[in-house]
Amino acid sequence: MAGRRIYFHPEGVHAQGCEWVGGVLCTDAEDDVSSATAILMAWTRTDGEVLGARMIPIRSTRGIFDHFSDTAEAPWCGLPQGPSQIRVATEEGLALFRGVLGRTINIVLAPTPELEELSRTVRTRTFGDATHSDRLLQAPPLQEVASLVGGLEPWSFLAPETVVLVNIPMLGVVNHALVMWSAPFGPSLLFFRSERMARHYVHVASRDRAGPPPLELPHLAVRFTRTDAVPEPFREDVSSLVSDAQVPWYVHVNGDSTLRALSSAERTMLEAALFAFWGTCHPSSAIEPDLIDGNVVTRADLRVTGGMVMRVALTFPAGPLVDSGRVIVRHLAKVRPIRGPG
Repeated sequence: MAGRRIYFHPEGVHAQGCEWVGGVLCTDAEDDVSSATAILMAWTRTDGEVLGARMIPIRSTRGIFDHFSDTAEAPWCGLPQGPSQIRVATEEGLALFRGVLGRTINIVLAPTPELEELSRTVRTRTFGDATHSDRLLQAPPLQEVASLVGGLEPWSFLAPETVVLVNIPMLGVVNHALVMWSAPFGPSLLFFRSERMARHYVHVASRDRAGPPPLELPHLAVRFTRTDAVPEPFREDVSSLVSDAQVPWYVHVNGDSTLRALSSAERTMLEAALFAFWGTCHPSSAIEPDLIDGNVVTRADLRVTGGMVMRVALTFPAGPLVDSGRVIVRHLAKVRPIRGPG
């Protein structure tokens, strides 16, 4: 594992109790880690905020080390810093983490209620009691499904402060968040790696909607604009489309405001999330959302481009959505209220 740096806090931060919680997320009530070939591993802070999650081969020391290093270098929230201490819940995890990370970081055995709560939350949102079709749906290619979403014009019926939670455990997507934005680049769907980051973006950006957005928060953006307005490095997806039409294009916005093309994993995530989003809001789709405990919840089993099969779950806050005075009711006419877990 040479060549990768292990990040850790200086002694001064250690005194402030910088602790990470590490372990496996059990997202399905029937999960049996002992027979699994891969696990959904997560790192959280002591306040429950998710720092990173990823599917890795079970008991893979390389997978644990790379996931730890990547999380320290680019956490889903906060600055690039590692912990002074890691807390794990099992003897096996303690031995495995110590074998991977050595004695650089103090690793202790203690209960991990943060991961238990996160597991319950993701399990409820992704595999809960909501009714969903057992039918396996084929998601269209990214450009096609993004065009379908653009045709809905979701910015016309979703308020900018609406935060939609996205869970795709197979891709390590745990409580990511989608928001709308319309200035200054035109209508956009923005994907953040945590709800907190998304809400912070909305809070800062809403102070001056005419000015530049707060690009210091990394995110994926699906922007809808004229083909001739798409920057040259990002025109590959739209080169065959009508030049005067409003078309979607995609970009990763880095923390230093620079842009890059999406990775294949990011394109897969967008394809799945956008198809579930379109299916929630389009009355004629085969995806059937439910109203659970005040939230509109969509769950769908999808096959994406490349053949991968995954469960996708979206959680819409029902407050601004399911209201007789809002146009959203027209788009979510098929939502049926049911009781949630508990």
